[in-house]
Amino acid sequence: MAIVLACTALAALARPGVVSASRPACAEAVLDDWTRGTLDSQYSPECYEAAIDALPEDLRAYTTAADDIGRAEITASRSANASAPAGDLSSRRLASESAAGDPLRAFPTEVAVLAALIAVLGAGGAAAALVRRRRAR
Repeated sequence: MAIVLACTALAALARPGVVSASRPACAEAVLDDWTRGTLDSQYSPECYEAAIDALPEDLRAYTTAADDIGRAEITASRSANASAPAGDLSSRRLASESAAGDPLRAFPTEVAVLAALIAVLGAGGAAAALVRRRRAR
């Protein structure tokens, strides 16, 4: 039992090092800039995404860090698209093509299935109430 606890403790201590090693250094810089209040659009959009993924749970829950970093990411991606040469519209075209087929813009199938399930359950409840009322007579 003591060996299992010791192995678990070692695994828990080793895990944060692995996570921080896989995180890009620019994510730390984005978080540092947000902490100082000097966050701007000088980083690549990937750095902002990594910073949002690396946010500690308390900052995510009790601050506007994720929203602020997300806005900076949008600004950075817009400025990157605007700075592309007029002849090189590949990044703009790629952004518009991905937005056209974006599953977030399509009608969510889960909502339709949930609405159908609610309708079936409501109809079943109404039928049960009618049957109960007829039996009571």
